[in-house]
Amino acid sequence: MFVYSPPKASIWGHALRPKDPQRAAEALQRFFETYFEGPYQLDPSGAYELRWRESALPNIDWDPSLLLPENERFQKVSFLMSSLSGERVSFPLGLSIPVSPSDPASYEFLKNLCGDAPFKFSAKHFKIGMPTGKKGKLKYVKATGEIAAQLAIAMEQS
Repeated sequence: MFVYSPPKASIWGHALRPKDPQRAAEALQRFFETYFEGPYQLDPSGAYELRWRESALPNIDWDPSLLLPENERFQKVSFLMSSLSGERVSFPLGLSIPVSPSDPASYEFLKNLCGDAPFKFSAKHFKIGMPTGKKGKLKYVKATGEIAAQLAIAMEQS
């Protein structure tokens, strides 16, 4: 499982593309409809809580402990839009991407995901979620070696 987790210094999030707010909102809506299920409308706080659209994923690699009913919240994806202008998006809990780092199809999926996103992903912010042995707990390790190389290639092509 991959996790996209920008550093805390990026608290204001990623700038939406294109710069025109109406076109950016439309691009974000298309992105959500392609990759996620759930209510796509903003609530008053600017928060989205979505689930991955399983048909969009090439493979599904959830840690078994995250599939337990009490850990269902970890399968959701939270996005926040900046409340002032709506020109930025952030992932307060990181963006869990349940695809396997060992499957080549995962990198094609990441290339498409990053290319379709109305914001720019950075390969250096991807981590690998590894089970810790504690129920519902993962530790996130920096992608290195072949995984880091494949991520960099996918990001360049997106």
